[in-house]
Amino acid sequence: MGSNEQNAILSNSEGRLILLVTDAASFNLADIEDNAVDAVAIDLHVEFTYETGKVIEQIRTSNAKKTYLSPVFLFNDPDEIPERYLELTDGIVRSPNDPKLGVISERINNSIDELPNISLPPYSTRIITKAFRFLYTRKRELRPIIDIGNVYGYVYPFIDIHISNDQSAQEILPLLTDSVSEGYLSSTFMDRVHLCPDCFSVYHNIRELCPSCTSAQLKAENIMHHFVCAYVGPESDFMVEGSLVCPKCKKVCRHIGVDYDKPSVAYECQDCKQFFQEPVMEAFCMNCKSHNKLEDLMPYDIHSFKLTSLGKEIAKSGISSPTLKDETFFPGFIPYNIFTTYLQFEIDRTKRYSSCTIVGSINLRFTQEDVLSKQQLNKLQYEISEIILKSSPPSSIFSFKNNTFMFIVPDEFQFKIEKQLSENVDSLSKVIDSNDTYKGRILTGFKIHEIEEDDTVDVIVNEMLSS
Repeated sequence: MGSNEQNAILSNSEGRLILLVTDAASFNLADIEDNAVDAVAIDLHVEFTYETGKVIEQIRTSNAKKTYLSPVFLFNDPDEIPERYLELTDGIVRSPNDPKLGVISERINNSIDELPNISLPPYSTRIITKAFRFLYTRKRELRPIIDIGNVYGYVYPFIDIHISNDQSAQEILPLLTDSVSEGYLSSTFMDRVHLCPDCFSVYHNIRELCPSCTSAQLKAENIMHHFVCAYVGPESDFMVEGSLVCPKCKKVCRHIGVDYDKPSVAYECQDCKQFFQEPVMEAFCMNCKSHNKLEDLMPYDIHSFKLTSLGKEIAKSGISSPTLKDETFFPGFIPYNIFTTYLQFEIDRTKRYSSCTIVGSINLRFTQEDVLSKQQLNKLQYEISEIILKSSPPSSIFSFKNNTFMFIVPDEFQFKIEKQLSENVDSLSKVIDSNDTYKGRILTGFKIHEIEEDDTVDVIVNEMLSS
């Protein structure tokens, strides 16, 4: 058994080996597997610290099965522990001899023994595979929690500790949706947030603006209606030495609903002094500082996830379905599922405002099977993404799926985008023809579609993805 001055391997009253962590700074991850411990117990002393959180994250981000799935318990009051770490641990216990520790750790370890050792797949799918195995051994859901530090306002703690930035989240989270489509996970609706259409942040300042000068410095005042003489005016006109007196007939207004009512509110702009009753509503993004109409915000549903029977089998064997794999992402591109949400928004906008929005695609077609290695293909796709990104209008939205580069261009004319696409394809052909690896093996083509009122997302996407 291994130990150091602060942390020790103990045998509890049931004969289970417990790694007792009393000093986070001296924690050694290798102690878990080297000593074949049954559980890890972290003594929080007086409070939950940053270092304690790092110990838990070290354990869960390991790629060694016995380590990242190891039962982890805490000594402390649950109210003092951040919710994300409650999701990453297995319970609060009073001591290493607590019967709760024995029951839970035995159940988890038995489930771990049911999982064969597998080679973990690449980055994004590896995280999903680990999450499946964590859910399998815990018999629990993957549950979102509120996190004001996250651009979406919610995180899945087991997923979140593996990713370093918002771009990584946009790569990984769509795989959860794909897992539902594949039948590996079932989902339960938890909440609906509304994202900035520019940066996908959930953090907005919803504010009222002057329709004349767009100032947010407004003064609101109730409008009063005196029943007896039918006078209507701002409440300040009625105020006389603390009482409400009608400025027209001079009668005292004592009882609301009997003498008077307040049918509406009027605003005065403190900058341009305009009076109005209907302010302009705006969502000011606190992340990218863009100004958005409320109807332009993108709805995005938050779900919890649970393994299905098929998902439990996948947790054992690993994810191998060709439809659930690492997606290819490029700088400036967004995940496909968010792209389709944005496309629905543009369809709705066309119906509401008769606006002109163009959807286009550039498709790669191979004349032979397996002509390129994955590295060669990724290099070519990256070059193409740069050409498309640099030559497109700044308002364009880009995504990639099935060797097809897709984009949405709001408020542009079809002939202009068609001309640009033709130039892009010419540029791509030069890139392909200048490389002997690609030459004669890859064909490019483009499609263009102006959104119409009766369009649907499925119809447009199928058109863009078809050969």
